[in-house]
Amino acid sequence: LVEGIELGMEYAVRVRARNAAGFGPWSHESDKMVCKHKALKPKVKLQAAKEMTIEEGQTLTILANVEGEPAPEEVKWFISDRELEDNAKAGVVINNSKEHLSKLQLDSISRKDSGILIC
Repeated sequence: LVEGIELGMEYAVRVRARNAAGFGPWSHESDKMVCKHKALKPKVKLQAAKEMTIEEGQTLTILANVEGEPAPEEVKWFISDRELEDNAKAGVVINNSKEHLSKLQLDSISRKDSGILIC
């Protein structure tokens, strides 16, 4: 058991064996590793107010921190039951290029965009 390890920090390790005759020599130092959870279900935290009112024609941009280990492969956005598809011509831009972050941009908001936003 190793104590004092912090998530997100880099560590290198060395080991040595012990038997009835005593301790053997230390191993070479390993490559550095980042301490992280082995398996962590995705958890989404929106960087937005719980309730929003947007005027028609305005642009809405929402960021979502999506933590999980390993990092989620896919992040989807919905308004109520309707899945939003990345389509800049239709005014919907979804950017999942950064690990643990998803960005939704809705250009020229209209009444059809009202509902519960889900990531």
